[in-house]
Amino acid sequence: MRKVILLSIMAIFILGSMTVMGGNMKIFQWTPSASPAAWTEITNDVLADATGSDAWGFTMQAFPTNGFEYDNKTWIALDELTQLGRVTWNLHVSQWVYVRIGYTDFNMHVDMPGIYTVDDLQFQIISNGGVYVHFASGGDLLNSDNGATIPTYLSYQSDQDTNPDAPWTGTWTRITDIPDENNAFILAGDNECGSLDTTYYIWFGFDVGATTCKGDYMTYVDTFIQPAP
Repeated sequence: MRKVILLSIMAIFILGSMTVMGGNMKIFQWTPSASPAAWTEITNDVLADATGSDAWGFTMQAFPTNGFEYDNKTWIALDELTQLGRVTWNLHVSQWVYVRIGYTDFNMHVDMPGIYTVDDLQFQIISNGGVYVHFASGGDLLNSDNGATIPTYLSYQSDQDTNPDAPWTGTWTRITDIPDENNAFILAGDNECGSLDTTYYIWFGFDVGATTCKGDYMTYVDTFIQPAP
């Protein structure tokens, strides 16, 4: 039995000494949607890749006490516990993000003065790391024909069942006060591992006065995201 084990180890050493020193390796992803489900090789190295390096064998080591040369290879007489080369797996996981915005275009009209709000806009964000969200706005609703404006506000909450606060109090922010994209306006949290799965409910409000000019008004909000440092 000892002889069989020794021969098996010899075979491993021979194969090890023949292994390529480094290079690309195949990497596979489990695809449950395939019929039947199967491992699928990933050929786009932007999505995932793998390389191997440093093939190991006794020809790369020195054994001055119990080693012997045969067939241009260094062998050892295996009569004690001997540590072979350590094999390590190193993996870098990128940060990814899923974002869903409920609407990207609102079309509204009002026939009389008053304070109005629109049913909430859902903003969902999921990531395996912290994400900072920045906003930049176009300011108050603007009539580009005559330059007239309407005071405009935003409010956001994390509870779907909560109506917005009374007009322009609490969580309401004048849209002209929203920081631009160079200033952090953090909605999504710090760099906490695997903790980010949040939906915010954003309300849009505006105050149409009795003397507000008739016509078409427009404003916008641009959204920027970045990984938390």
